[in-house]
Amino acid sequence: LRIQHPEASLKELGIMLTPSIGKSGVNHRLRKLSMIADHIREHKEENSHDNKTNSN
Repeated sequence: LRIQHPEASLKELGIMLTPSIGKSGVNHRLRKLSMIADHIREHKEENSHDNKTNSN
């Protein structure tokens, strides 16, 4: 939804959801998604480093 509406406020994004949620709920969900993305990136970096170490 954020990608489709980059200029929308958190409140506006919350209204677009079904069921609608408040801006604090949208903020919480976006922060959680960001944390998950960071975790995935870290995991990929660890695997990439492990693969380079094992191939030497």
